[in-house]
Amino acid sequence: MKTLKRVMSLVLVMALLVSVVTVKDVKAASSSFKFGKDIYYIETGKTEKTYLIAAFSENYQIESVEYNMINEKVATVSTDGTITAVQSGIATIEATVKYRKVGDDLSSVAKCDATIIVRDPVKHRTIKPEMSHTKLTVAVGNVNKLSVYNQTGAVKKWKSSNKKVVKVKNGKITARKKGKAVISCVCDGHKLKCVVKVKKNEKKYNKTVSASFYKTTIKKIYFKKNQLRVRLLIKNTSSYKIERLNYATFRIIDAFGTYATKNLGKRAFNVGPNKSRILDVCVSKKKSLKKKINLASGGYKLSGNMGLAARR
Repeated sequence: MKTLKRVMSLVLVMALLVSVVTVKDVKAASSSFKFGKDIYYIETGKTEKTYLIAAFSENYQIESVEYNMINEKVATVSTDGTITAVQSGIATIEATVKYRKVGDDLSSVAKCDATIIVRDPVKHRTIKPEMSHTKLTVAVGNVNKLSVYNQTGAVKKWKSSNKKVVKVKNGKITARKKGKAVISCVCDGHKLKCVVKVKKNEKKYNKTVSASFYKTTIKKIYFKKNQLRVRLLIKNTSSYKIERLNYATFRIIDAFGTYATKNLGKRAFNVGPNKSRILDVCVSKKKSLKKKINLASGGYKLSGNMGLAARR
């Protein structure tokens, strides 16, 4: 009987030893491995390859790694540990590592995790895209370029609220007639706007320059179709009849220099005593001038001189 009790005790001890070893082999050691980062910040649509770091100094061999992502609506993970950001939010990546230290006969299992924070680069930008102008005053015929700054993506959907007044294509606006229009576009999820006011492409003067026996009143500088023109009112204040224009020079200038010059030679020009007459002169026929000159801005002026001949 004593011999039987000894055998049973030995079997029980061996069974307990086996049980202890088995539990030790599969026990999760959360501190054995960790991810290279505690938190991964990734932009939507981007990917990042993860890596694991052992928390012990002994040599080891990894037998297998299984990855799992909690909240796959935010991010997913591939079998090699590559994270793909799907949409803004927070997720958790988990890794289950089966490894064997050198000299050990049995494998161990460890688990670790890290936080994934996915951000939309457009929604989380501190600097928003801006249009080069929010308000712009131009003249009929002018062509200007609107630009967008601080953008990360493409500028899309350029649109004019009134195509009869202003038309737009890829930010290039052309003023067609007097009025107002709102130019808009979409960039990085933001709608940008510019209010464009279109004026007549002319500058009115009504400035009178006195002469010996006639007065010249500069009425306006203006565009007629593609022609840059000058209109003057000649008033004969004498008892003589003006019958000829001997010479005339007209210059349209701004702060940067001369844009157009016109010289007139001798020609018949009749104005009776105490009578008035309009002199309308084409200074330039260059189509390009109308695209860039805004006479309504007030930055342009007329310069020149003129000689008239008269007799009794």
